[in-house]
Amino acid sequence: MRKKINKGMEMPEHKIIAACSVCGKILKENEEIIKDNKFFCKNCILIPEKKEENFNFIPPNGIIKLFVYLISFFNPLIGFLFGAIFYPQKSKENKDFGKKCFILMGIGIAFYLIIFFVFTIINLSVGNISDFQFNEGYY
Repeated sequence: MRKKINKGMEMPEHKIIAACSVCGKILKENEEIIKDNKFFCKNCILIPEKKEENFNFIPPNGIIKLFVYLISFFNPLIGFLFGAIFYPQKSKENKDFGKKCFILMGIGIAFYLIIFFVFTIINLSVGNISDFQFNEGYY
């Protein structure tokens, strides 16, 4: 199977094509199996592929769910975090929970902006605090 070359060196007859993408075994011509543009040896092609595991978080139930909704409203950053964790999940229940957290976050931000503008208008309409006179002493 091997050809003799000058000075006693042996050269393989088959060309080396690639290495197995799983075990690293060197594959020669006619030994390789190509699947999904990867080279496999005869042993590794029989190994089942690992599927990606999806980590699904379980959304809270009952009073905890209500508590998370309240936190999402009063602290929009927490609402964004809960929405970002639960909305990309595949289950409908998780998507709905994440969507509600996003909605409550938006409502909370709008609420804080309205309160800010109301207090700003009240402050501008009343005037400076130095306009008021404070009387000292007991009456």
